Amino acid sequence: MAIATWLAISPWLLGFEHVAMSLWITVACAVLLFLPAAWMASRQEQPQRAAIGARRTQWRRPF
Repeated sequence: MAIATWLAISPWLLGFEHVAMSLWITVACAVLLFLPAAWMASRQEQPQRAAIGARRTQWRRPF
């Protein structure tokens, strides 16, 4: 997400916003990077079920 943010604001910070083709390519690349990154960051991970007391587990408590 940081790279996408940098790409989105770099034309104005570096002073090449007057070059239309470079501006639109940079902004398009920023959007293409930001959308999947934001989607992955917003996903909630499902907690894994613990196999406590299962007979098929390899490890057992020593006490």
